[in-house]
Amino acid sequence: MAVSITRFTPSSGKEYTVVTLYGSEFERGSKVKFNGVAVSSANVKFISSTKMTAKVPAGATTGKITVQTPEGTIAASKTSFRVLSALLAADAEEQSLAAYPPFNEAHPPLMTDADTFPPERSADLVVGKFVIQPGNFDRVYDPVFPWQDLQSYHDPDDYAKMQAYKKDRDNKVDHYVVTRKRFWKMTDRQFFGEDTDVTVTVQQGIINHHSSTEEQTFTERIQAELGLHIGGDLGEPEVPPVELTTAVAADSGQPTDDLGFTFEMSHTLHFTQVDEQTYSEETTKTTEVHFKGQTHYLYWQIYEQLILKRVPKAGQESYFNDDPSSVSSMTAITPIQYIDRFTVQSNNDAESNPDQNQDGKLQSKI
Repeated sequence: MAVSITRFTPSSGKEYTVVTLYGSEFERGSKVKFNGVAVSSANVKFISSTKMTAKVPAGATTGKITVQTPEGTIAASKTSFRVLSALLAADAEEQSLAAYPPFNEAHPPLMTDADTFPPERSADLVVGKFVIQPGNFDRVYDPVFPWQDLQSYHDPDDYAKMQAYKKDRDNKVDHYVVTRKRFWKMTDRQFFGEDTDVTVTVQQGIINHHSSTEEQTFTERIQAELGLHIGGDLGEPEVPPVELTTAVAADSGQPTDDLGFTFEMSHTLHFTQVDEQTYSEETTKTTEVHFKGQTHYLYWQIYEQLILKRVPKAGQESYFNDDPSSVSSMTAITPIQYIDRFTVQSNNDAESNPDQNQDGKLQSKI
């Protein structure tokens, strides 16, 4: 049976990414190339006749992966390995947004053509980025390893599951990356054919709901009756003393001390006081807004985004299915706004508008 490559993982990566090859008849000492660029022997690891790893060499380009045995037999992969730039490997989404206009703090992408709207967002500006190392993994919520969702850390079964989640995470995740981004996004777009006055009504207000719950636990009497040392003086119970007769105990079929303990527990450990208050204040603000005719109004706002991604350890990418890096993201709208007004004037306005083109074509101005 000849040497062969059936598949490899991951399917893309930057230089020095560890790629795991699966196939048949692999041999120790085999040579690996990425689109003709050889991998040094130090960066090729033979694991078994069906599995080996190799690091993407510097200068490699997108193409097939080949394995050559010491006897000279060569096998090529059926699909190409995609070599990514450092930027794309660090953040594929950032690269996909490169086609959008760059982020400009002063203004969003402006409309410059009467027949063409600008993109509905700008490219991202990376404001900051930091790495979370293994010593701080417990500060991260990763839905693949949801140890924080366990009901009780004091339950032996839950505790064992929690430890298993953490151990599995530590074995598969190299580190996490948190990135803060900023971008312009178009939130609304309007066009008015003629001068228009619009009444805009905005409701502003607050609703403040306050709720507090106080639960009191009294154990002093239980300590006295059962001879227990629970510790702490939490006050006297607000229920009258309980008199337990021998007849009551006999009827219940339980020892007097046990019955007293149960009765006291049911009356002293569930004193709950709830205080709820709701306060609301609302005002309505009405303004008249004038919109100019033959004008586009584009409303923009700056968004902030936090993205949490994981970086799997070498060879663990396939464990996380299609997207090994995605963990969570959070997007917030900032109060920074911009209104782009673009006026379109037809050739009917040529006589009244000295800026009109001589050929009568649409003339636009901002």
